[in-house]
Amino acid sequence: MKVNVKHIKREYEGFFTLEKARLQFEKFDGSKSKEIERENFYRGDSVAALVYDSRNEKVTLVRQFRYPVYSVDPEHAWLIELVAGRCEKNENPQETLVRELKEEMLISIVAEQLEYIGQFFLSPGGTSERIYLYAADVDLSNFEEQSGGREEEDENIQILHFSTRQVIDLLERGDFRDAKTIIALQWLKARFNPK
Repeated sequence: MKVNVKHIKREYEGFFTLEKARLQFEKFDGSKSKEIERENFYRGDSVAALVYDSRNEKVTLVRQFRYPVYSVDPEHAWLIELVAGRCEKNENPQETLVRELKEEMLISIVAEQLEYIGQFFLSPGGTSERIYLYAADVDLSNFEEQSGGREEEDENIQILHFSTRQVIDLLERGDFRDAKTIIALQWLKARFNPK
């Protein structure tokens, strides 16, 4: 299938980039589409990790304020979610994740402790953001941190500790609203049988 991009214009460039493209694409019957315009909210690639302890049946997540959620659902603007971050230039996803775990959760791990779960696009009709999803099985028996984040980035992160059973119960009740967290916890639920 072929795509002919006629023109790309950057409508906005800041922390995110908004592009508008004029293009044609090959249709399933082999003909060309008419010339159309599409927008792309470009953020770059991101990475996230489910931090859990299989031996002690614990899961650690973070809670933080998310303005885009606030703008449509103020009551749920403090999301409980996985540690995540945007991949920086010249960083592979594992390097980004090791850095983010240290910054947000104060956990030091090496890339070899990460198990790849998969990758996905968050909302492919509007954004090119792709998330690489991992699991980190670490010893959480003595991990009692309650907060993390980088002050220079105005991060205010609460670290939350759950038993595996508690987090699966919250998942089954529909208490999570973050896609990457729901996907990771479904993976956890399918992989382990919590007591």
